[in-house]
Amino acid sequence: MDGFKIIVALLVVIVVSIIITQLLKRKAINDVYTNMENKHFDKCFEIMNKRWCKISFSGYEYLMLRLDVAMAVNSNKYVDECMDKLSTTYMNKKHQEQILYMGMTYYVEKENKKRCEWILKQLEKIKSNTVYLESLKLYHVFILKDGYYINDMEKEFADTDDIQTKKALASFLVIQYENVGNIEKMDKYKEILKGYQKEVT
Repeated sequence: MDGFKIIVALLVVIVVSIIITQLLKRKAINDVYTNMENKHFDKCFEIMNKRWCKISFSGYEYLMLRLDVAMAVNSNKYVDECMDKLSTTYMNKKHQEQILYMGMTYYVEKENKKRCEWILKQLEKIKSNTVYLESLKLYHVFILKDGYYINDMEKEFADTDDIQTKKALASFLVIQYENVGNIEKMDKYKEILKGYQKEVT
């Protein structure tokens, strides 16, 4: 009987701990995103640095929270810190890919070639496939500013009937033809994009 009571007590403690953790997590998310919307970024980091906040999240969830704020602040320093913590934060491959791809889009916008190459190396390390290829595409088009994917995208554009896919491909082709100095082709796909926009309106 005593053993049974101990087991019940332990279960109660576990359930209560889970409930408290979930309540703290909700509070942290609400407080952080409310302050982020109001551009009180110092307050966001103040909340996230509190011990109760850190222990309420898994490593992945906490890193995602910090990364969201870092990108909202538009801070290279804080985004770099989040990326560097990946190696010491346990998470599955899918979550690593998600965070690395977010980092890739940020660094592409900043035209940070060194960090983009670092992201690609990290994706190679975890044997990423789809996310690695998508990141490599961004690297070629926006960082190296070449026309590496022109032939493949031209073929895909011709073969697909999906309008959204065609719009995405046309956008990439506009940029790549500008990269290689082919103004005629660039203007062609600009007109195609305008046509799709008219269809929407």
